Amino acid sequence: MLLLIVSLVSVSFISLSQNKLKVIVIFAHPDEGEIYAGGITALYTNLGHEVKFISLTNGDAGHYSMKPEDLAKRRYKEGMKAKEILGLSAYEILDYHDGILENTEEVQEKVARSIREWAADIVFTFYPAKGGHNDNMNAGWIVREA
Repeated sequence: MLLLIVSLVSVSFISLSQNKLKVIVIFAHPDEGEIYAGGITALYTNLGHEVKFISLTNGDAGHYSMKPEDLAKRRYKEGMKAKEILGLSAYEILDYHDGILENTEEVQEKVARSIREWAADIVFTFYPAKGGHNDNMNAGWIVREA
């Protein structure tokens, strides 16, 4: 619900804005940007704004038969295809393991540096509440603390 409200406010803002905005979407696993923010980011890119996705993990866990390194490669390719389809300016996948993302200073510094270098006007991420996948909650805390 909160993401929806933020999205609606953002849509109102971008429709009034004549400046090119820089949006960054930070999430835990490859494919979550597409799943949770694909619609709003497609709207931003279609309006001429720049959007970057950052996955904090490489997506190397959770398949019943693929080896972790093969799964990470597959999910990287899928992310690059999503970049093309959504018209993203960038899609970065950090090399932390899926399922064990920790809220460390190292990750916070990487995220803070990415936000600064991108010069983000708007940052989307998870709300760091209890209940849900540990990586997603940690992603929210990492971005908040970055």
